[in-house]
Amino acid sequence: MRVLSGAEEARLGASAAIEDVPKLDGVVADLGGGSLQLTSVRGGRIAGTASVPIGTVRMTRAFLHGDPRSRASCACSAPRSARGSTTPSPPRRGDEMVGLGGTIRTLARMYLSEHRGRRRHRHGMRIGQADITAIRARLEAAPARERRRFRGLKAERVDTILAGAVIVEETLMYGGYLTMVVSTRGVRDGLLLREAFGATR
Repeated sequence: MRVLSGAEEARLGASAAIEDVPKLDGVVADLGGGSLQLTSVRGGRIAGTASVPIGTVRMTRAFLHGDPRSRASCACSAPRSARGSTTPSPPRRGDEMVGLGGTIRTLARMYLSEHRGRRRHRHGMRIGQADITAIRARLEAAPARERRRFRGLKAERVDTILAGAVIVEETLMYGGYLTMVVSTRGVRDGLLLREAFGATR
């Protein structure tokens, strides 16, 4: 067993996302429980990575105590703490942000559950910054027992989904992206690609 470094985790996740968008320009954001991996991509090649100690579990424990929960501290302390050299450059025309991780897949499932008929699959869908804001507002206003009844939200993510929505919302806003492309791939896909074809991109 070997623990992956933040940079290696970022590269593996980004490599998996690039398989779906071979000429990707923009950023791959991989959100986990303990950290957020941000990978700059140019022409389908990894240009730089950053691992920021902002994750759904970490932020929930640090800021979102009690019920109802306050968004303010988490929102101000999350992606904005990644200022400086750790943040990708502002988007150019045509750049996209691709999102990975269970929280982002859950937010996409919640969106589709409330907008039935638009599409069936999360992979490759675009979810807007305004849509994430709407989901965050609903979560913020509801006590935990009520959140358990939200469509598309599994029980194991009830406690951390608000922090996740805040992080995704702030990452889009701070990065200057209006939408996020949802990918259902992840680090394990990157590992399989590395084992099968060699070095990551």
